[in-house]
Amino acid sequence: MKINRVTVAAVGIVAAFFAISAFQNQTLKFGVVDLGAVADGSKLGARKRVEFDARRDKMTALMQFVAEQRVVSRAQCSQLKTLMLTTNPTAAQTQELKQLQDQVRAQKTEFDTLMRVVSPRPDQLQRANELSAMANEAQEILRDWNQEFNFEMQQLRQSFQEEVLEKAKEAAKKVSQRGGFSTVFEAGVAVYAANDITQDAIKQMDTDNP
Repeated sequence: MKINRVTVAAVGIVAAFFAISAFQNQTLKFGVVDLGAVADGSKLGARKRVEFDARRDKMTALMQFVAEQRVVSRAQCSQLKTLMLTTNPTAAQTQELKQLQDQVRAQKTEFDTLMRVVSPRPDQLQRANELSAMANEAQEILRDWNQEFNFEMQQLRQSFQEEVLEKAKEAAKKVSQRGGFSTVFEAGVAVYAANDITQDAIKQMDTDNP
């Protein structure tokens, strides 16, 4: 049996009328807030963006270095990953990373030189094969890293978004309660509503999360 959509809509309007009439002796005050703007415009949101970008840039730098140098052993890849993704490296770690990167660069130079030898000696051929095996292994590691890092960044983005949005909701709730609002709609629901509390919510969020 088909449902009469007009009738259903009419029932909804009547129900809404009675719901409002129950508060006819009170002054209703409606507001609107853009939670996305609160999250993005807050100090906490800015800090999380910086943190996210820093992690992404470190991962990108690691993968670019290995991809450019090519001749990197599995052990060196593991060590590079640890050192290059460290958030606040010590002076000793920075020095260790520099020495490791210099070693990797030297391996690439050695490999490129051996590849230009017309008639390599047996020892040169053996070394070239060793370095070639490193290069092949590094390519496999890069493919694994690409999947791993993409997943990690997706998880990190979601975690940051959920954290900041939850704080934005808390700030908007405080502002709405302090302002005596009956209902506050999200901007996407009530685009043209009056009493936009977005800026006040940003200030409240910055106060709560300095």
